Amino acid sequence: MRSPRLETRRPKEGPSPSEHLGSFAPSNADDGPVRVSRPDGTATSRSRRFRCLLAAFSVLVVGSFAAPAHSEEPLPVEFVTVEKAAVSETISITGEIVARNEARAGFREGGRVNRVAVEEGDRVKAGQTLAEIDNTQQREGLNAAEARLAAARATLAQARNDDRRQASLLERGFTTRADRDQARDTLDSAEAAAAEAVAELEQAKTALDDTVLSSPINAVVTGKMVEPGQVVAGAEAAFTLAPVGELDALFNVPDSLIVDPLSDQDIDLQLIDQPEIAMEGRLREISPLINPQTGAVAVYMAVRDPPPAVQIGAPVRGVFTLPSRPVVRLPWTALSANAEGPAIWVVGKDNTAVLKNIEIGRYESGTFTVAAGLEIGDRVVGDGASFLYPGRPVVPAEGGE
Repeated sequence: MRSPRLETRRPKEGPSPSEHLGSFAPSNADDGPVRVSRPDGTATSRSRRFRCLLAAFSVLVVGSFAAPAHSEEPLPVEFVTVEKAAVSETISITGEIVARNEARAGFREGGRVNRVAVEEGDRVKAGQTLAEIDNTQQREGLNAAEARLAAARATLAQARNDDRRQASLLERGFTTRADRDQARDTLDSAEAAAAEAVAELEQAKTALDDTVLSSPINAVVTGKMVEPGQVVAGAEAAFTLAPVGELDALFNVPDSLIVDPLSDQDIDLQLIDQPEIAMEGRLREISPLINPQTGAVAVYMAVRDPPPAVQIGAPVRGVFTLPSRPVVRLPWTALSANAEGPAIWVVGKDNTAVLKNIEIGRYESGTFTVAAGLEIGDRVVGDGASFLYPGRPVVPAEGGE
């Protein structure tokens, strides 16, 4: 009996697990990139895989930069709500005491100055001597005029005698009518010559008096333009005089204050060097021109009943209160600027910063006022404005609103 025949069959050949994963064939660096074999016969390289990874990384990076700006952490800043408040300000300004009116005094005729009797700041009375010029020629002219007058008077006396004698002789018939008329004509000429001599004498006296320059009024000498030995021309100003009691306080005021009605109120005046001397002033004149270098306007306040101790040129302080008015006032920290001028960071409805231009009313110590550009109720950034840019999210800092 035959024993059964056993047959062994090989399973059908197929890809091994290692073939499914691919087999790596070692190669040298010079043989090119290492290739991966796949069951379907396709192949790729390491460089292609690297490019795929790089593309995925780029997508992630771009996506992170494209995130919306509002996702940034909000910046804590000070919120200030815009509102108007009635403000009454007390303004203190400094100036100087000046003469309200000035008169110029000078010699009528030119000459060399012999003596100067006063200095700047001196108080003088009407008729008081200020200066003298050399009077040699004037004295000689006066002597000559007196001599001519004496001669004219002698001639007049002789002519009068001749006239009386000719009149008497004519009545008795001892002279002719022609001689009588000639005597009368001689008398008339002598009287005219005597009158002319009197006028010349008065003129000589006036010329001599004009060598002495006297003050025409009670005044304070505010300017002296001559010195002994100086030659001056006729009518040239030698002194400036300010009438006593007519003083002004001159202030250079910023033009922004001129808008307020200063004319309806008095101003308290006080000498800076002598604070115990207090006065009152009233607006007298505002200069129509603005100083182009300082931007200030000259304002003259009439000083009421100035004490004798108040001197021209003394520094003075003026204090007055502006009428109450509603203004928008913000702290200095809120002020910014752009190419168009002053600006403010306004907080939008989405709590992001928006730069908005404004018009400044007046700069003050630590604050400023806004004339235009903001609405009541607007929220603006105070402290922290220097860290902002358009669209930056903000939140009120603790105690900032």
